[in-house]
Parts: sequence; structure tokens; C-alpha cells
Amino acid sequence: MRIFITRGILLHDTSEDYYTFLNAVLRIIIERNPEHEFIIHSPEADTEIFSFANATHVKLRNIRRHPLLVKMWYDVKFPAVLKKYRAELFISFDGLCSMTTGIPQVIVFRESFLLNNSATRSRLRSSYYLRFMKKSLQKAKEIICCSDFRKQDLLFQHLIDANKMHVMPPAVNEIFQPLSEDEKQEVRIKYCDGKNYFAYTGTTKESQDLFNILKGFSAFKKRQKSNLKLLLMGNSQQYAPKFMDSLGTYKYRSDVVVAKNVAEGERARLIGSAYAVICVAHSEIIIFPVLQALKCGVPVIIPDSPTIREIAGDEALYCDGADSDSIGQQMMNIYKDESFRKTLAEKGRVKTTKYSFDRSAELFWEYISGTKFDFKSRAMD
Repeated sequence: MRIFITRGILLHDTSEDYYTFLNAVLRIIIERNPEHEFIIHSPEADTEIFSFANATHVKLRNIRRHPLLVKMWYDVKFPAVLKKYRAELFISFDGLCSMTTGIPQVIVFRESFLLNNSATRSRLRSSYYLRFMKKSLQKAKEIICCSDFRKQDLLFQHLIDANKMHVMPPAVNEIFQPLSEDEKQEVRIKYCDGKNYFAYTGTTKESQDLFNILKGFSAFKKRQKSNLKLLLMGNSQQYAPKFMDSLGTYKYRSDVVVAKNVAEGERARLIGSAYAVICVAHSEIIIFPVLQALKCGVPVIIPDSPTIREIAGDEALYCDGADSDSIGQQMMNIYKDESFRKTLAEKGRVKTTKYSFDRSAELFWEYISGTKFDFKSRAMD
């Protein structure tokens, strides 16, 4: 089977963790299915993926992400490309279908279509992408999303055939593992003068989220008189200028550590050494930092939502991410009860043992091909 995959038009607008997850799944299915040919469209070649003999990179020029231009590519450009490469299946990691090709299509649903984020910067664009998404949901042969809640919601909202809706659970790199006390102390000394710290991980471009965390941290410091610090890190390479300007006058500035351009390996150490991890974004972005923290055996303070509750269950402290008082209160709750904090951490770690790149890739391949991996002959053991 010749499978054409696009992973490059809208993935600029998602988190690095989500992009890493999709790449890992793709790499596994390519390696374990040498009898199939994969033609992959992306702006840049991933050397790890394209080192396989059955993978070909098609570099189509980058396009502006105006919805009309995106639709033109899907309905005009891609059908011609699919025909050229004699594709038998089209997989879109952008979550969109071509309306003008008869080739079976699989879409990986994007939560960002439901949110007013960087993928849909205006209401006009948001409305247009939403209409495009609805048509794509009807057109697709198979639809893959990251949670059972989203699956049920899409079934209810759009009257989609339940047989073509599937859940591929998220996963994160296995470098996110519990650390020894010596390893934790080494990280604390390096970044926080040996002090414990709350860690914020997530986007660094949304100033309001960061402001709410600072206000919550202020409430915590005033009431607890603790020497705990707040360490900020993110996947973005640049913090919002407005936030950085305000941070200079913040009352507890000496207790705030700003980490920039943190590589994944170091981020795993920073998360694994944290007293607790705080995530406040309401989008697909938050799923991966939550999983990373829980796999490290670190409790999380997060906004409540059905999608996140599927991952964290009762092994998390839930807050209103837009309410600094709510964030601060949960900081205090976890600080005042060390036994409770340790119980949350251990239960969360156990809960995430079922999430892995291998499992997600196995399900993804089963959904798109109707067959399971032959684990006796797989090359990645």
C-alpha cells in the first residue's frame, strides 16, 4: 500500500510535544511495516523518519496559512500530488480532508479548530476552519482523536458514523521518569539554590496565563511564608515581552526562575525534580505536560476538563486556570499536606504506565489498515 501523509501545513501552530508525539507514531509505523511505502509531505525532512528505505520525503513549498489558501491546496494541489505518487491512502495530520479526491482519507482531529488560538487568529478564520473541519469529518474514511470525550462529543455534535471514530491515546517520551533524591537535589541546586519549586510548563506566549500563575504564587507566598520558588519553562523560544517587562517589578521576583530554550532532556529533569507542576492552558497543549509530570511521579495543578480528567483522573489538583486565587489555593493545599502530595504523585505515576508511543502507534496502524502489528517480527524491541 502506498500511503501519502501530510504533516506540515498547520502543525506550525501546535506544541512541540504534540509534534514529537505524531513523529514518534509515524516513525514506529514506518519501521514496522517495511512492505508498505510511505510518502510524507512536510516543510522539513526528519532524518530519523526518512532513514527508512520505505519512506520518501516530498517537500512542498510552505504556504501562508490563510484558510482560502489551505483549502486550495487540499482541493487542488494535493489531488494532483496524490495522483502523481499513485497514493492509495491519504492521511492528514492537519485534521482536514480534500473534497476533490476519491482516495480514502484518514484525519487526525485537531483540538485547535475548537479554540481561538494561533491556528485561527480571527473569528473569520476560526469560522472558516470550523466549516472546513465539519465537511472533513463527514468526508473522512477514518477519524482519529486523542480522547474518548472528544470522540463522543464529535459523534453527538456532527452525527458521524461511530464506526469510523477512533481514539489514539497521547504519549510522551520515556525520558520522563521518576528521579532519585540525589538527582532532584542536583537540579534544585543548579536552578533554585537548593530550594523546592513549583514548575510551570506550557506556552510562554500567552501572557495572561503567566500573570495568573504569578498572582497565585503571590497569594501562596503571603499566606505560607515558604521558601519555595517558581520555575517557569516552556516550549516556545521566546517569552511574551509584556510578561517579561512586568516580571521585573514583581514583588517576589527573586523567587522566580525563568528557564529559556530548555531541551527535552533537561526539561525532563526539571519536571522530575519539581515539588508540583502547574499547567493552565485549555487546549491539546496541556495533555502532554500533564502526562510528562505524572510519569515523573510529580503531582499536577491543572484546569478541569473532560479531556484532561481522562488522563489525570482523581490523581490531580484541579483549578480554574483563569482565576489566580484558585491556582494559589491549590498551591497551598498541596504544600500543607506532604502525605497527600506523595499519594497523588504515586497514583499519578501508576496511572500513566499504560501510555506509550508503542501503544499509540499500534492503535493508529490498526485503525488505518485494519491489521495489528506483528510483534514477533517487529524491529524495535
